[in-house]
Amino acid sequence: MFPIVSGIPLPSAARGRKAVDLPLALMNAGDSFLIPFDPTGDDGKKTLESWRRKVLAAKKKIQAEHAEAGFRTAVVNDANGQGLRVWCTA
Repeated sequence: MFPIVSGIPLPSAARGRKAVDLPLALMNAGDSFLIPFDPTGDDGKKTLESWRRKVLAAKKKIQAEHAEAGFRTAVVNDANGQGLRVWCTA
């Protein structure tokens, strides 16, 4: 049998981690931003997948409010930086 206890406060409803604040809502078609990291480093693949998941979650949130919004990502290593670049396509 489980004891019943009164007066225990409920925990906050927040679960998981706080969402990363990405500037997707501020972007126009053709705009991009770079999430800098070294994709060739020891944790490069793990870091890349982590950022892709975060961008996907933010993208879904924006697209729920603005169905026409479109975004694309690519790993870059060029004169403009190294890391994951996110473009607004629509």
